[in-house]
Amino acid sequence: MEENMGILENMGFIDRELNRQALTQAENDIVEAITFLTGPIFFNDDFVTFNEQRPTSIFTGSLTEDQIEQQQNITLDKTSNTSSNELPMETSASFTTSAFLDLENSVYRDKWSIPIKREENLGRCLLSATRLAVDGIADQDEHCKKFMEILIPAAFQKLQCSDPVNTWSTMVQLGIFDMMQLLVDLIAARLAYSPVPTQLLETLAILFDHDSVFQQKNKNRSYNGSHYDEQLGERLLAKSSSSTFSDSNENEQYGWLREIINRFVLKDGIQNLKRQFKSEKPLTALEYNALLSPFVQCMDYLFIDKYQQLFSEHVEEALNYVKNCKEEDYKTESASSIFELLTTLRKISSVVWENRVAQMEELHLNILLKMVNLSDFNAKMNSLKGLSKIIENPTSIPRDIVSKWIIEHSILSKVLEGDIDQIQYVEKARTFVDFIAPSMLKEDIEMIWKMQHGRSLATVDHLLSLIASAATKFNLEQLNCLIGFIDNSWKTETIPIKEKLIELLGAIGRGCQEDSAARVLEVLWDMAHEDRLHRSMLDHLLYCHLRVFSEGRSSYDELKRDYCLKCMTDLQRNQGWLVSALKHLYELLLHNPTNTFKRSEPDLISLLVHKHDVISALIRSLSTCQLDVWNKTHGHVTIDTLVDGRFTHQESIKTHLDLLSFLLKKGNLYLILKRSEELWDTLITNENASSFGRELGLNWFITCVEDFNRDSQLALFEKRVSKLDLTNLSPKGFECYKLYFARYNLERFRRAKRSSNVSNKSTLSNTPSSNINSSCVSEHSEPIAPIEDASPKLNYACMTLNDISTLESIDDLTTQQLQQILVHSYVSIAGCVEKSELTSKVKLLYRDEKQKKESNAKISKEDPNENLCKVCLDANIDCVVLNCGHLCLFGERPAERRKRLQNLISSLSDNEIPKILLAWYHDGPDELQTVRYWIAEYSLSRAKERIEKLKEYVAIPEVYRTANIQGLYREFTNHNITLQLIE
Repeated sequence: MEENMGILENMGFIDRELNRQALTQAENDIVEAITFLTGPIFFNDDFVTFNEQRPTSIFTGSLTEDQIEQQQNITLDKTSNTSSNELPMETSASFTTSAFLDLENSVYRDKWSIPIKREENLGRCLLSATRLAVDGIADQDEHCKKFMEILIPAAFQKLQCSDPVNTWSTMVQLGIFDMMQLLVDLIAARLAYSPVPTQLLETLAILFDHDSVFQQKNKNRSYNGSHYDEQLGERLLAKSSSSTFSDSNENEQYGWLREIINRFVLKDGIQNLKRQFKSEKPLTALEYNALLSPFVQCMDYLFIDKYQQLFSEHVEEALNYVKNCKEEDYKTESASSIFELLTTLRKISSVVWENRVAQMEELHLNILLKMVNLSDFNAKMNSLKGLSKIIENPTSIPRDIVSKWIIEHSILSKVLEGDIDQIQYVEKARTFVDFIAPSMLKEDIEMIWKMQHGRSLATVDHLLSLIASAATKFNLEQLNCLIGFIDNSWKTETIPIKEKLIELLGAIGRGCQEDSAARVLEVLWDMAHEDRLHRSMLDHLLYCHLRVFSEGRSSYDELKRDYCLKCMTDLQRNQGWLVSALKHLYELLLHNPTNTFKRSEPDLISLLVHKHDVISALIRSLSTCQLDVWNKTHGHVTIDTLVDGRFTHQESIKTHLDLLSFLLKKGNLYLILKRSEELWDTLITNENASSFGRELGLNWFITCVEDFNRDSQLALFEKRVSKLDLTNLSPKGFECYKLYFARYNLERFRRAKRSSNVSNKSTLSNTPSSNINSSCVSEHSEPIAPIEDASPKLNYACMTLNDISTLESIDDLTTQQLQQILVHSYVSIAGCVEKSELTSKVKLLYRDEKQKKESNAKISKEDPNENLCKVCLDANIDCVVLNCGHLCLFGERPAERRKRLQNLISSLSDNEIPKILLAWYHDGPDELQTVRYWIAEYSLSRAKERIEKLKEYVAIPEVYRTANIQGLYREFTNHNITLQLIE
C-alpha cells in the first residue's frame, strides 16, 4: 500500500489520510482508488466524505519533496481539529454567479478549455446548483435555472459527443467522468420536485447513451462500483461485474456507464423520477418522453426485470396519454413530441415487451393517419414531420410495413391534397414522395399529374418539382408512363407550361440512372426536332439536353458520342435543323473531357475528323447554305436574313467557322491546303458570298492563321491572297493581306538564308527562280521561295521599296507591284483608281526614302551618334511621336542596358570611366524609408493577389482556358482599332 500511496502523492493527491481510505476501500487497486478520489463523494463502509474539502486541484502533476512535505503539514493542521470522517459540506444558499458568467462567456467558443477540475467554472456551478437543488430552490435563482436549462446541455454535448473526445488523454477522460458524476448528483436532486426538468433529463439520456463518443472511447473501462453493489443491494439497476451475462466479455465493457447508472439510483434518482409521474399537474408528451427516454440507449446493461417493475405502470400511463390525444393536440407545434414519445415507447418495448412492438407501430401509424386526414395545415405539417422521421430513421418502423400502410390507406393522395402552394409543406412532402416513388403505380402517377390542372403556376412548379424528385427513383416502366403524360400535355399546353415540362425532363435526366437518362435524352432530342418550334424553346431543350451530360458521369460518354454522330447526320442532311446541330455539336465537344474513351478507341474529335470527315462536311454545308440563301433572296442577302426561320445567315456562317476553328485547335490539327482553298473560295471569292460573310471569312483566316502549316500559308498567299484586288479591300481584307504577305516574306528570307549555306553543287541553288512558282506548291509538296541572283533583279513575286534601284524603273512596274510596295510601306491606297496615281505615290515614297538616307549619311559623318536612338543606342531614329500631351513609356531589358552602357563607356576617356562605375551610397531621409516600406507593402499585397488569381487560372482545365481565350480574341478582333504611326 505504501508504494501506491507514493504514486498517488506524486499524481497530486496530497491528502494521505484520504488516499489511505481510498486504497483500503479499493483493496489496494490504484485505478479504483483514483476513481473514488476524483468523485464528488468518497464512500466508506461507515461514513460518507464530501470531497469538496479536499485540495482544489484534481491533478497537480508530479510534486517535489518540499511541496509534498508542505502539503502534508497543511493537511495535518486541517485535520488536527476535525476528524477525517467528519468533513463538513459547504452550505452556501446562493448560486456561484461569477463562475456561471465566466462559463457562459466561454462555453460557446470553438476553442474551449476542458473543465476537468472541480475548482473550475463547470465544477463549481455543478456543486453550487446541487446544493440549491437539495434545498429545493434551484429554479428560484435566475442564473442557476439558466445554467441547468441552457449551459449544461451545451457543455455536456461537447464533452460527450464531439469528435475531439477521441484525442483527449486519460487524465482528461477521468476529469470528464468526474463532471458526469457531479451532473448525475444534480439531476437526481432536481427530480425531487416539480416541474419536470426536461433539459436536464435530455442531457442525462446523453450520459446514458452507450453510442456517444465518450462512452465509445471509454467502453473498455472496467466496472469499479463494488461500493454501489454493497449499498444498493436489491436496488441495483445496472449490471455489475459480479452479475451473470450472456456474453462472457460483456462484463468487461462500459464499466463507467454502469457506474453512473447505479450512482443515479443510489442518489435516489429513480425514486424522484417516479415521483414526477404523480405530479398534480397533468404531464405533457414532452415531459413523458423526457422521463422515459434516459434509459432507452442503455437497456442492454440493465436488469430488465427490475426495469419492468420500476416503469411498467408509467409506460402504460404514457401509452394511454397518446391514445387519448384529441384533434386539438395534433394541431399544435408540440405535436412532434407525441411522435417522439411513441418512438421512445417502441424502443422500450422492443427490449422489455417484445410482444407489444407491433401494437406500438400500429398506434404510431394510426395517429399519423388521423393527422393527415385533418384539413388543418398544422396537423398535416406535423403528420409529414412525423412520417419523415420514420422514413429517415432506419431503426424505426420497418420500411415494408410503412409502404404497405401508405398504399392501403391512400396516403399519397391525402398528402398531396394539402397546401402544395406552401413551400415548407412541399419540402416535407418531398421526403415522403421520394420514399414511395419506387412503389408508385400507373394510377398514382396519373393522379399526381392531373393535380396540376387548373392550379396556379406556383402550385404547378411545386407539383412538378415533386414529380421530378420522385421520377429519379422510377424504373424504366414508370418513367415511360410519366413520359406518356408529358407528351400528351406537350401537344396541348401553353408555352409557359411547355417550358416547365422541358425543365422537368432536364431535372429527371440529371438525377436518374443511365438507362432512364438515355430515355430522357431521346425525348428531349425528338422534341427539339419538331417543326415550327420557337428558337427560345429550342435553345432551352438543347440546354437541358446538354446539362444531362454535364454531370461528369463517365458512363455517359457512349451516349455523348452517339449524339455527336446524330449531329453529324443532321449536318450532312443540310436541312432545317443545320445550325442547331452545329451549335449542339460544338457544346458537346466543348464539355468533352480528354481521354474519355479507352486507349484502344479514338477520341471523339479524331473520330469525327478522320472517320466522318466533319471538316469537309462543314465546308460543303457552308457553300450550300450560302447558295440557298442567295437563291431565296435573289441576291439581296442582308445581315438579318433567316436561313431556317430561326437563325440568321450571319449566325449560320459564324457557327460553321467557330466549330471548324474549335476542331482544329482542340484536335491539334492543321487545315490542309485543299480545304483552305475551298473555304477561301466559298467565303471570299465566291460571287454568291455576302459582304458580312466575306468579312467573317477574312477574320477567320486572320485568327486561325496558326491552324495552317507554313507550306499551306505560303501556297495560300500565292494562290489566293495575293490575287486580291487591293484597291477595293476593306480594312479587314487589308489586315488579312498584310498578315499573309508578312509571313510569306519572312519564310522567303529564312529559306534564302538556308539556301546560301548549301554547297553551290546543290540542285536547289541551280534552280532558276522562274521555275519556282505557285505551281510548285501543292498540298503534299513543300514550296521553295525564289533565290535572288548576284546581279540586281526585280522580284516580281512580291515587291518592296528596297527592290527599286532607280526612279525611272518605277514606270516599268505593274499595277499589282505598285500596290504591294505601298501596302508594305503602310501607305493607304484607298481612292486610287488609275495606275498613274499609284506611280506618283511610289515615286514620292522613293524620293523621301532616298533623301532620308542621304541626310542620315551626312549626319553620321559630322556626329556618328547624332541620329542614334537614345533608348537602345543601337539603331538610328526612324520615327517620332507628336507632342500630344500623353505619357509615353518604354521598356528596357538587361541586354539593352548592357549595350547602352558599352556604347557609353566606349565614348568616355580613361579618367571618366571610374566615375560612373564607382559604387556609392549615402543615408536617405526617413521619409524615403517610409515611402519605400509603403511601396513594398502595396506591391506585395498586389503580387499575392496576382499569384492567387494565377493559381485559380491554372486550376481551370486547359480546354476551358483555351475556349475562353478564343472567345476573348474573337471579341477583340471584332473591334476596328487602328494604330497610326506618324513619322
